[in-house]
Amino acid sequence: ECQEGQETCCPHIQVFSWEELGFTHIIAPAKFHSVICRGDCIEYGYNDFKHTSNRQNIAEGTKKACCHPVA
Repeated sequence: ECQEGQETCCPHIQVFSWEELGFTHIIAPAKFHSVICRGDCIEYGYNDFKHTSNRQNIAEGTKKACCHPVA
C-alpha cells in the first residue's frame, strides 16, 4: 500500500548487486534491477529504499507514488 505524502518521489530504475548490499551468500543472480524512489530527488539510504508497484510506468518515465519495501 502506498502512503500519503509520497507522491512527490522521483522513481527510477537502478542496478544493485547483492554484495554491495552486504549479502555474500545469496543464491541468485549477482545483480538485479529494482525501482527505487528519490524523495524530493534526494536518494534514500540503503535502509530506506522504496519499491514501487508499477515498474512499467516507471520505465516509461511516469511518476508514481512510492510504496513500502516489498518483502
